[in-house]
Amino acid sequence: LPVEVGRDNSEALLVWLETLCCCPKRRGGEKPFISDNGNHIIDCFFPDGIESAETLSNTLDERNEILAHGLFLNMATDLVVASTDQVEFRSRKLRT
Repeated sequence: LPVEVGRDNSEALLVWLETLCCCPKRRGGEKPFISDNGNHIIDCFFPDGIESAETLSNTLDERNEILAHGLFLNMATDLVVASTDQVEFRSRKLRT
């Protein structure tokens, strides 16, 4: 899960993100990747999976130092799943 953070906050957030049961690593390692907005990206690996994407999204959104993350919940209504031998289309209605 990519998490975008300000350059000044990345060290402290690496420690805090570990409390969410993930293994955070700053993208780029010693020479941090800089986003198009001039920030750092921390890639969070969840060895046991994400128990509740909605809860995690809310937790990340509540932290001022986190500028963006890759959980885009309830935004898409259509999905295309393709493999080497088939293409599957899925649709759902958004909750209101």
